[in-house]
Amino acid sequence: MAKGNGTIGKTNRFPVETAGIFFAAILAAAFIVASLISIFSGINAHPDEQETYKAIQYYYTHWNIADIRDPLVYFSIYGTTRMAELNPYYYIAGKVGALFSWVLNYQTEFRIFNLLLLAFIIGLAACRNKKARILLPMLMLTPQAWYLYSYGTSDAWDLFLSILILYQIVNPDSMLNKYLGTSISKKSVLFGLLASLLFALQLMSKPNYFVTLVMAFIILLIRLVSDDKINKKEFFIKCLALLLCTFAIFGIRKGVDLAQYGFNKAQIVQELKEEKADKAFKPSTPVNEKWSTMQLHDRNVSLKTILTEKQFFQKSFVSFIGSYGYLQYMGPAAYINLMLFLYLALYAIIFYYCVKSRNRRVIIEFIAMNAILLLSVGLSVYNSWFVDFQPQGRYLLPMLIPFAYCFTLDKRILKNTAFNAIILITGLMSLYSFIFIGSVNLIK
Repeated sequence: MAKGNGTIGKTNRFPVETAGIFFAAILAAAFIVASLISIFSGINAHPDEQETYKAIQYYYTHWNIADIRDPLVYFSIYGTTRMAELNPYYYIAGKVGALFSWVLNYQTEFRIFNLLLLAFIIGLAACRNKKARILLPMLMLTPQAWYLYSYGTSDAWDLFLSILILYQIVNPDSMLNKYLGTSISKKSVLFGLLASLLFALQLMSKPNYFVTLVMAFIILLIRLVSDDKINKKEFFIKCLALLLCTFAIFGIRKGVDLAQYGFNKAQIVQELKEEKADKAFKPSTPVNEKWSTMQLHDRNVSLKTILTEKQFFQKSFVSFIGSYGYLQYMGPAAYINLMLFLYLALYAIIFYYCVKSRNRRVIIEFIAMNAILLLSVGLSVYNSWFVDFQPQGRYLLPMLIPFAYCFTLDKRILKNTAFNAIILITGLMSLYSFIFIGSVNLIK
């Protein structure tokens, strides 16, 4: 039986094939719990769900993309509407919800689309475990990722796209890799267009998910520079074509807005915000009269205060590992401390193998992924300091993508006994949180 290097752990005692069976079973249980929360929890029992619910419900009966000036468009107390977003989530969720409303006839069918996304992700991870072994371990890391799919939120769509992009990068037989690695043909061009569509959809997501696009760009750039087995000129041209197609597809969606609003959409959004928002959230309201958590930078609150006195990191971490409802349901201190220990142990194993490899490309990619993790945290800090102090773990879920990519940097990582055991414990603890903290409090 092969041993791993050093004392961190041995390989093949708990192989990924065996571990995958346990992982899949935990994820199947998580899907059942997510389904129960989706069906039986109250509307607006989850973050910002009322706004999402109204946007999805609009598309039950409308086929054209909404004009935000339509009196039927719902605005929150912040003066915002989901209809102003570029992504197609609300449109698709609305059509799926309308379809299921005929069959199921219950009020929470607007959440069905997210459940279908979760089922697809789990199915993809389980069925493609040999080609993309990192998906199952990644989905075990936090119950907050499962929770996203149990209620109405476009964050679930954004994370779904990021997971698909990760899959395209790590699976050698993916559309992206077939497009980049084979000679030009009708099939490879089609694969390239579909990959461009995926990137364009991610570009329409919330800004905190742009880190996935940055990650993909860096990985392809490193591959271009360091991989001597590829035709570098051809690879560069294909990447350039991919980039142009991505922006072309994104431009088509922007063109729809241009047709509706001209070049004045930002101004229209601002005017509607002023009209619809409660006084504490209106742009014209003086800073010192706005809601107490807003624009802390403009209130001369220092970054040090944000990070220390207001406990940004502590609150973000607790939320990241499972806070439910409007963050009022969270795990006990023992659970929080154990999850922190498990994450640090996983990072230590990855760090050990990357350094031990003495492979220049591996070390560069590891450093790059760490930089992207810091970027993700930085975006959340920026939002809490300059916009609205909301240290919520869901804003940090894009970190799962570069962290999971690190599992691929050395083939011994996924074969490591300690690694798989820690992932299993993390998954079991996540399931504990999802059932006994999440569902128990949310299902009424």
